[in-house]
Amino acid sequence: MINLAPYTPTNAGMLSQAAWRVGNNSLSGYLGGKQHGGYFCEQLERIIEEKLKVRHAIVVNSATTGLLAACAVAGCVPGSMVHSTAYTMSGTAAPAGLLGAKFQWNDIEDKTFNMDGVISLKKGDIVIATSIFGHPANLHQLRNQSDLCGAIMIEDAAQSIMAMELGRYAGTVGHMGILSFNVHKHIHGGEGGAVLTNDDGFAYLLREFRNHGELSHGSFGLNLRMTEITAAIISEQFVKVENYVASRRELAEFFNECFKPYSDQVSIPHVRETCTHSYYVYALKFKDRKKITPLLRKHGIPIYDGYVNPLYNLPAFKSRTIVSTKCPVLERVDKELAFIEICGINPIQAQRIQIREVIDEVLGSNQNERKILPVREKDTSEGQGAI
Repeated sequence: MINLAPYTPTNAGMLSQAAWRVGNNSLSGYLGGKQHGGYFCEQLERIIEEKLKVRHAIVVNSATTGLLAACAVAGCVPGSMVHSTAYTMSGTAAPAGLLGAKFQWNDIEDKTFNMDGVISLKKGDIVIATSIFGHPANLHQLRNQSDLCGAIMIEDAAQSIMAMELGRYAGTVGHMGILSFNVHKHIHGGEGGAVLTNDDGFAYLLREFRNHGELSHGSFGLNLRMTEITAAIISEQFVKVENYVASRRELAEFFNECFKPYSDQVSIPHVRETCTHSYYVYALKFKDRKKITPLLRKHGIPIYDGYVNPLYNLPAFKSRTIVSTKCPVLERVDKELAFIEICGINPIQAQRIQIREVIDEVLGSNQNERKILPVREKDTSEGQGAI
Protein backbone atom coordinates (compact mmCIF):
# COMPACT_ATOMS: atom_id res chain seq x y z
CA MET A 1 0.00 0.00 0.00
CA ILE A 2 1.08 3.55 -0.73
CA ASN A 3 0.33 6.02 2.06
CA LEU A 4 0.31 9.15 -0.12
CA ALA A 5 1.27 12.52 1.30
CA PRO A 6 -1.67 14.97 1.29
CA TYR A 7 -1.82 18.14 -0.77
CA THR A 8 -2.50 21.27 1.24
CA PRO A 9 -1.96 24.88 0.16
CA THR A 10 -1.87 26.05 3.79
CA ASN A 11 0.59 25.60 6.63
CA ALA A 12 0.83 26.54 10.28
CA GLY A 13 2.92 29.63 9.56
CA MET A 14 0.46 30.94 7.01
CA LEU A 15 -2.50 30.44 9.33
CA SER A 16 -0.70 32.10 12.24
CA GLN A 17 0.27 35.06 10.06
CA ALA A 18 -3.30 35.48 8.84
CA ALA A 19 -4.67 35.32 12.39
CA TRP A 20 -2.12 37.88 13.58
CA ARG A 21 -2.95 40.26 10.74
CA VAL A 22 -6.69 40.01 11.34
CA GLY A 23 -6.24 40.41 15.09
CA ASN A 24 -4.74 43.83 14.47
CA ASN A 25 -7.74 44.97 12.41
CA SER A 26 -11.52 44.91 12.67
CA LEU A 27 -13.07 41.45 12.46
CA SER A 28 -15.62 42.66 9.93
CA GLY A 29 -16.01 46.29 8.87
CA TYR A 30 -19.43 45.60 7.34
CA LEU A 31 -22.59 47.45 8.27
CA GLY A 32 -26.08 46.32 7.32
CA GLY A 33 -26.87 47.45 3.78
CA LYS A 34 -23.31 48.59 3.13
CA GLN A 35 -21.83 47.34 -0.14
CA HIS A 36 -18.22 47.10 0.95
CA GLY A 37 -16.57 46.08 4.18
CA GLY A 38 -13.77 44.10 5.70
CA TYR A 39 -10.18 45.16 5.04
CA PHE A 40 -9.03 41.67 4.04
CA CYS A 41 -12.18 40.94 2.06
CA GLU A 42 -11.56 44.03 -0.05
CA GLN A 43 -7.87 43.19 -0.32
CA LEU A 44 -8.71 39.70 -1.60
CA GLU A 45 -11.13 41.16 -4.15
CA ARG A 46 -8.40 43.41 -5.56
CA ILE A 47 -5.96 40.48 -5.75
CA ILE A 48 -8.48 38.32 -7.62
CA GLU A 49 -9.36 41.14 -10.03
CA GLU A 50 -5.70 41.70 -10.86
CA LYS A 51 -4.81 38.02 -11.23
CA LEU A 52 -7.81 37.06 -13.35
CA LYS A 53 -8.07 40.35 -15.27
CA VAL A 54 -11.71 40.84 -14.33
CA ARG A 55 -13.45 44.11 -13.45
CA HIS A 56 -15.23 42.97 -10.31
CA ALA A 57 -14.67 40.19 -7.75
CA ILE A 58 -17.25 39.91 -4.97
CA VAL A 59 -16.16 37.51 -2.22
CA VAL A 60 -18.80 35.43 -0.43
CA ASN A 61 -18.92 32.68 2.17
CA SER A 62 -19.14 29.80 -0.34
CA ALA A 63 -19.30 29.10 -4.06
CA THR A 64 -22.85 27.80 -3.58
CA THR A 65 -24.07 31.05 -2.05
CA GLY A 66 -22.22 32.84 -4.83
CA LEU A 67 -24.30 30.86 -7.32
CA LEU A 68 -27.42 31.76 -5.38
CA ALA A 69 -26.56 35.45 -5.61
CA ALA A 70 -25.72 35.18 -9.32
CA CYS A 71 -28.97 33.36 -10.11
CA ALA A 72 -30.96 35.90 -8.11
CA VAL A 73 -29.52 38.95 -9.86
CA ALA A 74 -29.81 37.17 -13.23
CA GLY A 75 -33.57 37.20 -12.68
CA CYS A 76 -34.13 33.57 -11.76
CA VAL A 77 -37.72 33.23 -10.51
CA PRO A 78 -40.28 30.40 -10.32
CA GLY A 79 -40.63 28.95 -13.80
CA SER A 80 -37.33 30.28 -15.17
CA MET A 81 -35.60 27.92 -17.58
CA VAL A 82 -32.05 26.93 -16.64
CA HIS A 83 -29.82 25.06 -19.08
CA SER A 84 -26.98 23.12 -17.46
CA THR A 85 -25.15 19.83 -17.32
CA ALA A 86 -26.42 17.01 -15.14
CA TYR A 87 -22.83 15.81 -14.69
CA THR A 88 -21.90 18.22 -11.94
CA MET A 89 -22.24 18.62 -8.19
CA SER A 90 -25.80 19.29 -7.06
CA GLY A 91 -24.64 22.63 -5.65
CA THR A 92 -24.27 23.91 -9.21
CA ALA A 93 -28.01 23.75 -9.85
CA ALA A 94 -29.55 23.72 -6.36
CA PRO A 95 -29.51 27.54 -5.95
CA ALA A 96 -31.56 27.97 -9.13
CA GLY A 97 -33.86 25.20 -7.94
CA LEU A 98 -34.40 26.99 -4.62
CA LEU A 99 -35.45 30.07 -6.58
CA GLY A 100 -38.04 28.00 -8.45
CA ALA A 101 -36.29 27.31 -11.75
CA LYS A 102 -36.97 24.40 -14.07
CA PHE A 103 -34.14 22.58 -15.85
CA GLN A 104 -33.16 21.48 -19.31
CA TRP A 105 -30.20 19.12 -18.99
CA ASN A 106 -27.73 19.06 -21.85
CA ASP A 107 -25.56 16.12 -22.82
CA ILE A 108 -21.79 16.26 -22.37
CA GLU A 109 -18.78 16.00 -24.65
CA ASP A 110 -17.03 12.67 -24.85
CA LYS A 111 -13.51 14.03 -24.31
CA THR A 112 -13.75 16.98 -21.89
CA PHE A 113 -16.93 15.86 -20.07
CA ASN A 114 -18.30 19.42 -20.24
CA MET A 115 -21.79 20.27 -21.48
CA ASP A 116 -22.24 20.39 -25.23
CA GLY A 117 -21.71 23.85 -26.67
CA VAL A 118 -24.84 23.88 -28.85
CA ILE A 119 -28.07 24.50 -26.94
CA SER A 120 -31.48 25.98 -27.74
CA LEU A 121 -32.07 29.23 -25.87
CA LYS A 122 -34.69 31.92 -25.66
CA LYS A 123 -34.78 35.37 -24.07
CA GLY A 124 -34.74 35.24 -20.28
CA ASP A 125 -33.18 31.78 -20.05
CA ILE A 126 -30.19 31.16 -17.79
CA VAL A 127 -27.18 29.03 -18.71
CA ILE A 128 -25.08 27.56 -15.90
CA ALA A 129 -21.89 26.17 -17.48
CA THR A 130 -19.63 24.07 -15.28
CA SER A 131 -15.98 23.79 -16.30
CA ILE A 132 -15.66 20.27 -15.00
CA PHE A 133 -12.51 18.76 -13.46
CA GLY A 134 -10.43 21.85 -14.36
CA HIS A 135 -11.06 21.98 -18.13
CA PRO A 136 -13.01 24.99 -19.48
CA ALA A 137 -16.43 24.37 -20.97
CA ASN A 138 -17.27 25.81 -24.41
CA LEU A 139 -17.33 29.19 -22.75
CA HIS A 140 -17.08 31.59 -25.68
CA GLN A 141 -19.53 29.58 -27.77
CA LEU A 142 -22.06 29.52 -24.93
CA ARG A 143 -21.57 33.23 -24.22
CA ASN A 144 -22.13 34.12 -27.87
CA GLN A 145 -25.31 32.05 -28.00
CA SER A 146 -26.54 33.62 -24.76
CA ASP A 147 -25.95 37.16 -26.03
CA LEU A 148 -27.71 36.44 -29.32
CA CYS A 149 -30.79 35.07 -27.54
CA GLY A 150 -30.97 37.46 -24.59
CA ALA A 151 -30.03 34.78 -22.07
CA ILE A 152 -27.71 35.15 -19.05
CA MET A 153 -24.68 32.88 -18.73
CA ILE A 154 -23.25 31.97 -15.32
CA GLU A 155 -20.02 30.00 -15.08
CA ASP A 156 -19.39 27.48 -12.35
CA ALA A 157 -15.60 27.67 -12.33
CA ALA A 158 -15.26 26.13 -8.87
CA GLN A 159 -12.98 23.40 -10.20
CA SER A 160 -11.12 25.37 -12.86
CA ILE A 161 -9.30 28.27 -11.27
CA MET A 162 -6.65 29.70 -13.66
CA ALA A 163 -7.78 27.46 -16.54
CA MET A 164 -8.13 29.39 -19.81
CA GLU A 165 -10.05 29.30 -23.07
CA LEU A 166 -8.91 31.54 -25.92
CA GLY A 167 -6.72 33.53 -23.55
CA ARG A 168 -9.41 34.29 -20.95
CA TYR A 169 -9.72 32.75 -17.53
CA ALA A 170 -12.57 30.42 -16.62
CA GLY A 171 -15.09 32.41 -14.61
CA THR A 172 -14.57 35.63 -16.60
CA VAL A 173 -16.19 34.79 -19.95
CA GLY A 174 -19.83 34.51 -18.85
CA HIS A 175 -21.93 37.40 -17.56
CA MET A 176 -20.98 36.11 -14.10
CA GLY A 177 -18.67 33.37 -12.87
CA ILE A 178 -18.08 31.55 -9.58
CA LEU A 179 -14.87 30.48 -7.83
CA SER A 180 -14.64 28.13 -4.85
CA PHE A 181 -12.21 28.15 -1.93
CA ASN A 182 -13.63 25.03 -0.32
CA VAL A 183 -11.22 22.84 1.59
CA HIS A 184 -10.32 20.46 -1.26
CA LYS A 185 -9.68 23.02 -4.01
CA HIS A 186 -6.37 24.32 -5.43
CA ILE A 187 -6.34 27.04 -2.79
CA HIS A 188 -8.72 27.28 0.13
CA GLY A 189 -9.75 28.93 3.33
CA GLY A 190 -11.78 25.99 4.62
CA GLU A 191 -14.79 27.58 2.94
CA GLY A 192 -15.38 30.62 0.77
CA GLY A 193 -16.10 31.70 -2.79
CA ALA A 194 -16.19 34.64 -5.15
CA VAL A 195 -18.45 35.92 -7.92
CA LEU A 196 -16.70 37.47 -10.92
CA THR A 197 -18.22 39.86 -13.43
CA ASN A 198 -17.24 42.56 -15.90
CA ASP A 199 -20.71 44.11 -15.68
CA ASP A 200 -21.04 47.09 -13.32
CA GLY A 201 -24.77 46.57 -12.93
CA PHE A 202 -24.46 42.94 -11.90
CA ALA A 203 -21.60 43.84 -9.53
CA TYR A 204 -23.79 46.41 -7.78
CA LEU A 205 -26.66 43.96 -7.34
CA LEU A 206 -24.33 41.16 -6.17
CA ARG A 207 -22.82 43.33 -3.47
CA GLU A 208 -26.31 44.34 -2.34
CA PHE A 209 -27.54 40.75 -2.26
CA ARG A 210 -24.64 39.47 -0.12
CA ASN A 211 -25.24 42.08 2.58
CA HIS A 212 -28.93 42.46 3.40
CA GLY A 213 -29.79 44.36 0.24
CA GLU A 214 -33.26 45.27 1.45
CA LEU A 215 -31.71 47.73 3.91
CA SER A 216 -30.45 50.01 1.15
CA HIS A 217 -31.72 48.98 -2.27
CA GLY A 218 -35.19 47.62 -1.67
CA SER A 219 -34.62 44.10 -3.01
CA PHE A 220 -34.18 41.15 -0.67
CA GLY A 221 -30.70 40.06 0.31
CA LEU A 222 -28.95 37.73 2.72
CA ASN A 223 -25.81 37.62 4.80
CA LEU A 224 -23.43 35.87 2.40
CA ARG A 225 -20.34 37.69 3.61
CA MET A 226 -16.91 36.10 3.80
CA THR A 227 -15.20 36.45 7.19
CA GLU A 228 -12.02 38.47 7.56
CA ILE A 229 -9.97 35.51 8.77
CA THR A 230 -11.05 33.47 5.74
CA ALA A 231 -10.19 36.33 3.40
CA ALA A 232 -6.76 36.77 5.01
CA ILE A 233 -5.96 33.04 4.64
CA ILE A 234 -7.05 32.98 0.99
CA SER A 235 -5.18 36.21 0.20
CA GLU A 236 -1.94 34.64 1.40
CA GLN A 237 -2.45 31.89 -1.19
CA PHE A 238 -3.99 33.82 -4.08
CA VAL A 239 -0.92 35.98 -4.56
CA LYS A 240 0.85 32.71 -5.48
CA VAL A 241 -2.08 30.98 -7.17
CA GLU A 242 -0.06 30.30 -10.33
CA ASN A 243 2.39 28.22 -8.30
CA TYR A 244 -0.34 26.11 -6.72
CA VAL A 245 -1.99 25.39 -10.07
CA ALA A 246 1.40 24.70 -11.69
CA SER A 247 2.09 22.04 -9.05
CA ARG A 248 -1.16 20.26 -9.96
CA ARG A 249 -0.36 20.46 -13.66
CA GLU A 250 3.05 18.95 -13.01
CA LEU A 251 1.47 16.08 -11.09
CA ALA A 252 -1.02 15.54 -13.91
CA GLU A 253 1.87 15.32 -16.37
CA PHE A 254 3.47 12.68 -14.18
CA PHE A 255 0.26 10.62 -14.37
CA ASN A 256 0.14 11.20 -18.13
CA GLU A 257 3.56 9.63 -18.45
CA CYS A 258 2.46 6.69 -16.30
CA PHE A 259 -0.70 5.95 -18.27
CA LYS A 260 0.38 6.86 -21.82
CA PRO A 261 2.00 3.47 -22.56
CA TYR A 262 -1.41 1.85 -22.06
CA SER A 263 -3.46 3.89 -24.50
CA ASP A 264 -5.13 0.67 -25.69
CA GLN A 265 -6.75 0.41 -22.24
CA VAL A 266 -7.12 3.96 -20.94
CA SER A 267 -7.58 7.51 -22.28
CA ILE A 268 -5.72 10.27 -20.45
CA PRO A 269 -7.31 13.73 -19.97
CA HIS A 270 -7.94 15.61 -23.21
CA VAL A 271 -7.06 19.31 -23.49
CA ARG A 272 -8.53 21.34 -26.36
CA GLU A 273 -6.01 23.34 -28.37
CA THR A 274 -7.61 26.63 -27.30
CA CYS A 275 -7.53 25.76 -23.60
CA THR A 276 -5.37 25.16 -20.56
CA HIS A 277 -6.34 22.68 -17.83
CA SER A 278 -5.96 23.29 -14.09
CA TYR A 279 -6.56 19.65 -13.01
CA TYR A 280 -8.85 19.75 -10.04
CA VAL A 281 -9.02 16.02 -10.60
CA TYR A 282 -7.27 13.73 -13.07
CA ALA A 283 -10.07 12.04 -15.03
CA LEU A 284 -9.47 8.92 -17.12
CA LYS A 285 -11.63 6.68 -19.31
CA PHE A 286 -11.06 2.93 -19.09
CA LYS A 287 -12.11 0.30 -21.59
CA ASP A 288 -12.42 -2.25 -18.76
CA ARG A 289 -12.89 -0.16 -15.63
CA LYS A 290 -14.43 -2.98 -13.59
CA LYS A 291 -11.25 -5.01 -13.93
CA ILE A 292 -8.55 -2.34 -13.70
CA THR A 293 -9.54 0.21 -11.04
CA PRO A 294 -10.12 -2.31 -8.20
CA LEU A 295 -6.57 -3.56 -8.72
CA LEU A 296 -5.16 -0.03 -8.70
CA ARG A 297 -7.03 0.72 -5.47
CA LYS A 298 -5.87 -2.56 -3.93
CA HIS A 299 -2.26 -1.40 -4.39
CA GLY A 300 -2.85 2.08 -2.97
CA ILE A 301 -3.75 4.28 -5.97
CA PRO A 302 -6.63 6.53 -4.79
CA ILE A 303 -8.82 6.20 -7.89
CA TYR A 304 -12.62 6.51 -7.81
CA ASP A 305 -15.14 5.09 -10.28
CA GLY A 306 -17.60 7.44 -11.97
CA TYR A 307 -18.25 10.98 -10.76
CA VAL A 308 -21.74 11.85 -9.52
CA ASN A 309 -25.22 10.48 -9.99
CA PRO A 310 -26.58 12.63 -12.85
CA LEU A 311 -28.75 15.37 -11.38
CA TYR A 312 -31.83 14.32 -13.34
CA ASN A 313 -31.82 11.12 -11.26
CA LEU A 314 -32.02 12.99 -7.94
CA PRO A 315 -35.54 13.33 -6.50
CA ALA A 316 -35.18 17.08 -5.91
CA PHE A 317 -34.57 17.70 -9.62
CA LYS A 318 -36.89 15.14 -11.19
CA SER A 319 -40.01 17.27 -10.78
CA ARG A 320 -38.16 20.30 -12.18
CA THR A 321 -36.99 18.64 -15.40
CA ILE A 322 -39.57 19.82 -17.93
CA VAL A 323 -38.19 18.10 -21.02
CA SER A 324 -37.56 14.37 -21.21
CA THR A 325 -33.81 14.16 -20.68
CA LYS A 326 -31.68 11.92 -22.85
CA CYS A 327 -27.95 12.20 -22.29
CA PRO A 328 -26.48 9.08 -23.94
CA VAL A 329 -22.90 10.36 -23.90
CA LEU A 330 -23.12 11.12 -20.18
CA GLU A 331 -24.58 7.68 -19.44
CA ARG A 332 -21.81 5.94 -21.37
CA VAL A 333 -18.96 8.08 -20.03
CA ASP A 334 -20.04 7.52 -16.43
CA LYS A 335 -19.50 3.78 -16.93
CA GLU A 336 -15.97 4.36 -18.25
CA LEU A 337 -14.70 7.28 -16.16
CA ALA A 338 -12.50 7.09 -13.07
CA PHE A 339 -10.57 9.88 -11.40
CA ILE A 340 -7.71 10.65 -9.05
CA GLU A 341 -8.12 13.63 -6.72
CA ILE A 342 -5.05 15.62 -7.72
CA CYS A 343 -5.96 18.37 -5.25
CA GLY A 344 -5.94 15.80 -2.46
CA ILE A 345 -2.53 14.18 -2.84
CA ASN A 346 1.06 15.35 -3.13
CA PRO A 347 3.25 12.23 -3.55
CA ILE A 348 6.94 12.56 -2.81
CA GLN A 349 9.50 11.12 -5.25
CA ALA A 350 9.69 7.70 -3.59
CA GLN A 351 5.91 7.42 -3.72
CA ARG A 352 5.89 8.40 -7.40
CA ILE A 353 8.20 5.50 -8.11
CA GLN A 354 5.77 3.20 -6.31
CA ILE A 355 2.82 4.64 -8.23
CA ARG A 356 4.54 4.04 -11.56
CA GLU A 357 5.42 0.47 -10.54
CA VAL A 358 1.80 -0.26 -9.56
CA ILE A 359 0.42 1.15 -12.82
CA ASP A 360 2.96 -0.84 -14.84
CA GLU A 361 2.18 -4.01 -12.91
CA VAL A 362 -1.62 -3.71 -13.21
CA LEU A 363 -1.99 -2.37 -16.74
CA GLY A 364 1.10 -4.11 -18.08
CA SER A 365 -0.17 -7.50 -16.92
CA ASN A 366 -3.58 -6.79 -18.39
CA GLN A 367 -1.97 -5.67 -21.65
CA ASN A 368 -0.08 -8.97 -21.89
CA GLU A 369 -3.27 -10.92 -21.26
CA ARG A 370 -5.02 -9.05 -24.05
CA LYS A 371 -2.22 -9.95 -26.47
CA ILE A 372 -2.56 -13.69 -25.82
CA LEU A 373 -5.07 -15.10 -28.28
CA PRO A 374 -7.21 -17.98 -27.07
CA VAL A 375 -6.18 -21.36 -28.49
CA ARG A 376 -8.91 -22.77 -30.70
CA GLU A 377 -9.71 -26.30 -29.66
CA LYS A 378 -9.66 -28.95 -32.37
CA ASP A 379 -13.12 -29.61 -33.77
CA THR A 380 -13.85 -33.27 -33.01
CA SER A 381 -17.50 -33.16 -33.88
CA GLU A 382 -17.06 -33.67 -37.61
CA GLY A 383 -18.73 -36.85 -38.83
CA GLN A 384 -20.20 -37.68 -35.41
CA GLY A 385 -23.63 -36.24 -36.08
CA ALA A 386 -25.66 -34.03 -33.77
CA ILE A 387 -25.83 -34.91 -30.12
